[in-house]
Amino acid sequence: MDKVLSNKEALINEITRLEVVMYRKRGLAQIGKHTVEPPGFRVELYDIYNKLSMDDLLLMYELKRPRYTVTK
Repeated sequence: MDKVLSNKEALINEITRLEVVMYRKRGLAQIGKHTVEPPGFRVELYDIYNKLSMDDLLLMYELKRPRYTVTK
């Protein structure tokens, strides 16, 4: 199993990192530039995700992780 997926803290850190990336990209799509998340955004997400079980976190990670597909 991937090191990130075997440790709850590392998994939460990865999920919150992905959340920050998505937040910034939404700003790029909406206003044409990357937006900076509010102060404490990642800490608040960490506190919320820390209440979830490992199974729930693994599911959340699978839903949020980037998937690259090749289209022609």
